[in-house]
Amino acid sequence: MSLTCWLFMGDAKSGARAAVFYTLIGNCHREGINAESYLTDLFTRLPSETNQTVHRLTPKAWAAEQSALNQSQAKTCVASM
Repeated sequence: MSLTCWLFMGDAKSGARAAVFYTLIGNCHREGINAESYLTDLFTRLPSETNQTVHRLTPKAWAAEQSALNQSQAKTCVASM
């Protein structure tokens, strides 16, 4: 992507904001997670997070949390059979 595309983003800070979203989406792809699901959960949880807990919302940490949650649910499902 060329630098010229950032010239037409509207506001001077829009290019930087777009770059943040592109980075988040790229990290989601790298972790093999659905970016829409991640961002939906992120924006739901972000208002209640603090500076000390916000590190749990990175795509890598979120993917690990979702994996653990899915394994826990699978164990619960198998145990109830």
